[in-house]
Amino acid sequence: MTRNKRLFLLIVLIFFNTSVFSQEDNTYKLSSVEISSGIPPIFGLIASNGIMVFPEELGKDSGGIVERNHHAQQLNIAFNWDRNRRWDFVAMAGITTGTYSIYQYRSWVSVMENGYDNGYWEGGPDLKQKKFELCNGYLSGFARVKYAYMKHAHLYSAFGVGIDIAMLTNYLPIMPYISPIGISIGETSKVYGFFETTLGTGGTLILAGLGVRL
Repeated sequence: MTRNKRLFLLIVLIFFNTSVFSQEDNTYKLSSVEISSGIPPIFGLIASNGIMVFPEELGKDSGGIVERNHHAQQLNIAFNWDRNRRWDFVAMAGITTGTYSIYQYRSWVSVMENGYDNGYWEGGPDLKQKKFELCNGYLSGFARVKYAYMKHAHLYSAFGVGIDIAMLTNYLPIMPYISPIGISIGETSKVYGFFETTLGTGGTLILAGLGVRL
């Protein structure tokens, strides 16, 4: 092969490789919106559960009211910049909510001991009201490292930081966002799903959601 032919072949190969990388960049410089949910962040979970009161601990001044059936929920919405086959960069906002039921006992039975009324409530309790409350909010920024590509999925790990909005008036509460392992399903689809183990402002232990590519 002559020198000119080798030079021409080299130019063709460089052009081909440049075109491939350019197409790959165009393919992966995408953005998407993600919605996810899971077990709330540990601080939000504590806030929504509150202090459990048992019937035998209710005093006369309580009016016979007790809270039961505490549940906490987490909802996140995020913007994801899918930079390339190695990195995603994500900005996420999340809220923790709580639901519980208020019950009321019907009557107070007085039991006088040493001049004190150490009585108890009886009858019922009857359901009085169901409550829903906003407990906390979080802002997070993190990166996903993608690997182990399959035909329709890939694995990833994530790391970053978040802020507990409810604590901002007192101090700047920086919290982590850590996901040791996650899986994204739907490599070429408009809508994809993901599931990860996580700890921090996104959730506790597990997080799952859907994304829509823009």
